[in-house]
Amino acid sequence: MSRLLEGARPTRAAAAGSALNALAFAGFAALPGAPGPLVGTGLVAAMLVYNLAGTVATPGREELSVALAHPARRGRCPAVDQLSWSIGQALAPGLLTSLFVHGPVWPRLFLPAVSPAAVPAFLLLERLTAPFSDIPSETGTPARV
Repeated sequence: MSRLLEGARPTRAAAAGSALNALAFAGFAALPGAPGPLVGTGLVAAMLVYNLAGTVATPGREELSVALAHPARRGRCPAVDQLSWSIGQALAPGLLTSLFVHGPVWPRLFLPAVSPAAVPAFLLLERLTAPFSDIPSETGTPARV
């Protein structure tokens, strides 16, 4: 996957991963409630798209967290990035529980509705950071922001 995404801008890869996430969550939401062969096939397909989304988006997000940081603070940025994931993992059960309290359909509506919001956010980040696209990365070559 890294070789396929080598020429892609990190912001575009992260946006594509977010779009794939939305597609996966929409797939989960479209599954019928009753178990059956269609549900099993749908679950596997949606899970494959979800895993592909993470594989596509993660390298770009990690590169952005370093490339956009001030050179003196680059060592701290991956730690902050990891902290943001840890906070999300800690808060997710409470958020999903509160959604389930309002009804079983709410998580199925919330996740596909929120995920696409990251796509324009990453594309806006690309526009805002265009003047900084020649920031040297860890390898000494300009970062493709």
